[in-house]
Amino acid sequence: MVTAAKSCVFIKELARLMGFPTRTTNTAQLLVHRTYIHRPATTINSTDLATACLFVAAKMEETIKKLRDILAHSYVLSSQTTEVDAQAVPSSVTDKMRPSVLAAEQFVLDAIGFDFQTAHPHLLLVKLAKLAGAQRSMAIAGWTILDDSHFTTLPVQYPSVVVAAGSLSLA
Repeated sequence: MVTAAKSCVFIKELARLMGFPTRTTNTAQLLVHRTYIHRPATTINSTDLATACLFVAAKMEETIKKLRDILAHSYVLSSQTTEVDAQAVPSSVTDKMRPSVLAAEQFVLDAIGFDFQTAHPHLLLVKLAKLAGAQRSMAIAGWTILDDSHFTTLPVQYPSVVVAAGSLSLA
């Protein structure tokens, strides 16, 4: 699962660069884990898979961005150069990336069986914190733990309420 963890780190950074909300980022990370669980022996490049998962998650969470913008930011992030601006990436570069990312998107959709239901534990954490009378700092720590849990397979393995209660307990 090292590749899944690398993909999750890439997604987090790409989503941050593009201004995606936390919910979209977490959905993309869930998609990565679900894909690797259902199809562990994949030959798809982890960067392409991460980019495709963020693209699918953006559609699922209705935070849609153009594929060209996602590809341009993905190129900038994967090239590790600070001189390149995403707006300055030529279309020829994104056109080369497009077929492999779209193939990865189809692979993700097939792997998850076109099941677009995701349960996020963040709202449950807030409700649990209020019920428990927890301090704000404890709820914030729990939120951070929840965000970090998406680098692992916990949100895929356990129901959202268990993950939320566990993060609040750890906080």
